Amino acid sequence: MLVAGFLKGLGIYTLVHSYKYTNILQAASKSTSYQSLAILFRILIMVLKSMNILAILLLSFLASTAVADQSNVFDVTSSKYGGKPNSDISKALTMAWTDACASTSTSTVLVPRGTCKLLQAKFEGPCKAPIQFQLQGTLQAPKDRSQLDDFWISFNNIDMLTLSGGGTIDGQGALSWKENHDSTPVDIWFQTVNNSTISDIASIDSAKFHISVHGCNNVTFQRLTITAPEDSPNTDGIHISSSTKITVSDSYIATGDDCVSIGDGSNQILVSNITCGPGHGISIGSLGKYPDEQPVVGVTVKNCTLTGTSNGARIKTWPDSPATSVACNILFQDMVMVNVKNPVLIDQNYCDKGKSCKQIIPSKVQISNVTFKDIRGSSSSPVAVKLDCSHSAPCQNVELSDIDLTYSGDKKDEITSECNNVKPRITGMTRALACANLGDIPIDNSPPPSTSPPLPPPLPASPPLPPFSPPLSPPAPFVLPSQPPSSPPLSPPEPFISPSPLPSVPPLLPPPFVLPSPPPSSLPLSPPAPFVLPPPPPSLPLLLPPPLVSPSPPPFLLPLSPPPFVSPPLPPMVDTPPPPTVASDDSSPPIIMVYGYPYPLSHTDDGGFGPTSSAAGSILGQKPTVKVMVLSSALALWLLHALL
Repeated sequence: MLVAGFLKGLGIYTLVHSYKYTNILQAASKSTSYQSLAILFRILIMVLKSMNILAILLLSFLASTAVADQSNVFDVTSSKYGGKPNSDISKALTMAWTDACASTSTSTVLVPRGTCKLLQAKFEGPCKAPIQFQLQGTLQAPKDRSQLDDFWISFNNIDMLTLSGGGTIDGQGALSWKENHDSTPVDIWFQTVNNSTISDIASIDSAKFHISVHGCNNVTFQRLTITAPEDSPNTDGIHISSSTKITVSDSYIATGDDCVSIGDGSNQILVSNITCGPGHGISIGSLGKYPDEQPVVGVTVKNCTLTGTSNGARIKTWPDSPATSVACNILFQDMVMVNVKNPVLIDQNYCDKGKSCKQIIPSKVQISNVTFKDIRGSSSSPVAVKLDCSHSAPCQNVELSDIDLTYSGDKKDEITSECNNVKPRITGMTRALACANLGDIPIDNSPPPSTSPPLPPPLPASPPLPPFSPPLSPPAPFVLPSQPPSSPPLSPPEPFISPSPLPSVPPLLPPPFVLPSPPPSSLPLSPPAPFVLPPPPPSLPLLLPPPLVSPSPPPFLLPLSPPPFVSPPLPPMVDTPPPPTVASDDSSPPIIMVYGYPYPLSHTDDGGFGPTSSAAGSILGQKPTVKVMVLSSALALWLLHALL
């Protein structure tokens, strides 16, 4: 409001003074000597006033917008909500969210800097407009979560949510890790959240999953920091299930479980630029544990670095699945492994620690169309590549391409690989990494077979050319014009060409010698082209400068230079014209007219006439209108030059 008032006052002050100057000029304009200057200054003032009014309107709009934006910020520490640092703000935060969600314009829930305790919070939608949650401080969970629901913080049924601010969500999960209860609540739960962005926040020491995404569409998680001790159980960084178009990028995740885990019903998932470790790697699964699981389709994991993790790029399914399921169209590409235990792994006999698994009954999850490409680095175990697929549903269409891993453990062991119930297509790898236990699998370093079939058909067409060339050697100059395609049927009549037409060919050779004539014809044609082009360029610049240079400087340079106008030019003007008029009478000095004013002459010592000092002064000193006209002309010139 202060800014708006200041700008408004400044605009009124400028307008008042501009009108005052206008009135002064209007009074002065009654004198004909100032009419030119008055007109020019009126134009300037009109331009300045219009610019000033536009600037005032623009700045007033921006100020009002800023005030409006400020009115849509719901600060939990304001007097309306009463949230205070180091105290439970659950009630204040819920009230602020309710008011912000009811706003018809974009609103912001603000948690300012400082540490606040939060017992539990549920943020429900739908909201009437896009909503932002600015977490600038730290939210601390209660250490004892036994009395809480499944989720500590939950966002449900919200569209166009933005969660950011650089703050921290502290799960304080140490007590829960010791108890290791499956019912421990998730720290942050997103359900049916669409078209949203979660960025620039930190989640530390969650009791269970840090972030769980379920039933969401088109949500981006970026620039997150997620950490928990390496021995903390089930502290997955981000777990995704039954969601579509989820992106996780540019984040650092170091936990006691999977950095990113992708569960059933996930489609079009992108995980990129993740720094992971410690933890269990980046995993698809586990799958096949529950009935009615939905397929996993279209997962891409690329440009990730894993350090000291127990797994790298992994797909895991449970044996003895209660129902069949599918995982397909999966790509792991451009990944760096640093001392990773299982860099490349398909495990369809996955069984979590402490669980009793019936591994005799194979998994019913069908894995297909999987590519591991450009994976490099070091493995802390000798088996760097392990594809352990299901016996009842073998893996289909698996590709290992450009995998370069070295063993970083005991030097007496050599790096190797293992493949079961799968025969992958292998390119750009050594035998040690190419399913070493299956010696009959070829290593194919050629391009994909889809491009090779079209190439053979053109190749058979070339052999007929060699047998055709020998008969053409004698009459080479005669056959080259048009006979190549018809040469095969002409092979019988070859004896007919040799008897007599050959002697008649020499006289015909001189006419074909006319072929050199085109080169001379092309030579005369080439000179005209460069010869015609040069004349137009010089003619255009020569014609354009004269009309621009000659008319403009002379008329305005002479009146703008008073010193050469006073003394040097006047003597020649007086000496040449006056002699015939002055010589007749010595008693009465003649009078000449200069710019419409009388200019009296006086006697000189040599018997002639010359200008008097008073006359010159009367013209330049006593007639200010001349100066006004000169100045107005110069000012008009400057304005025209500036505008044009």
